[in-house]
Amino acid sequence: MLQKRNESSRRLQLAKSVAAKYQEIAGIDMICVGGSTAIGNAYSKSDVDMWATYSQLPSSTERQNIVHKLIEEYGNEPQPRYATEGRGDSLRIDGIDVHIILGHNDEFLQLPKNREEVMGTPYEVGIADFFDSVVLYDSKGIWKQVETELEDYPVNIGIRIIGENLDKIITVLQDDMQKAIMTQSSFLVLEVQGPSLERFLRILFALNKRYYRRLRDISAVISGLKILPRDCELRLKAYAKEKFPSEMHIILFGLVNDTLPLIKESYPEIAIDEVSRQLERR
Repeated sequence: MLQKRNESSRRLQLAKSVAAKYQEIAGIDMICVGGSTAIGNAYSKSDVDMWATYSQLPSSTERQNIVHKLIEEYGNEPQPRYATEGRGDSLRIDGIDVHIILGHNDEFLQLPKNREEVMGTPYEVGIADFFDSVVLYDSKGIWKQVETELEDYPVNIGIRIIGENLDKIITVLQDDMQKAIMTQSSFLVLEVQGPSLERFLRILFALNKRYYRRLRDISAVISGLKILPRDCELRLKAYAKEKFPSEMHIILFGLVNDTLPLIKESYPEIAIDEVSRQLERR
């Protein structure tokens, strides 16, 4: 854990240096860094993922000049490389790959309005990356506008995500896991384990009105969630490592059963009593 904090801190300092140079370009209005650097989960091979928004797209020449300044600052060992194409820049400095995605201010401001289309899908990860970013430069207060809207997590979205994933987990408990228990098929166990874990995690994130992240980043975020069943992280790790379907069934059943009262309190619109009856018929 200490190593990840050190790697994240190193990358954050590098992102700040990059941002300090990029904000010199006329038309660049906001710069932030996301991904593992922002949430403190970086390791030795992690990239630095950055976003910059503009009112006017800077020319390739302007951006190349900035990259040359960074090369001069960090020296020739390791030799940096760069490629500037279209609306994205990539460079390697101090042994770390840095990616800067550029977009118009208006595109970023539309992010909250477009979220309902991607919530509950793999594309929701992109919203999480933006929401959990560290802002390095914001001359027009653009990030604050987006952050304020993203913090207002729509109730209807939470209801939909929790409802859909609860239904799927009930099916897993009543059908898929029972088949795995009867057949003792390792292939069936693998088919059930990963998807059911992700569905339960999506429920937890919606319950906490947070946007869902990549699975590899979950451990860095879940300890900060306020609404969790008891010993949640330990039980999730046990579930992910378990090889026997009967034990998997017990762990998942317990997690879901302990989460239902929390859902009822936060989302009274969801028919939790019916879900409880379905669980009892397992």
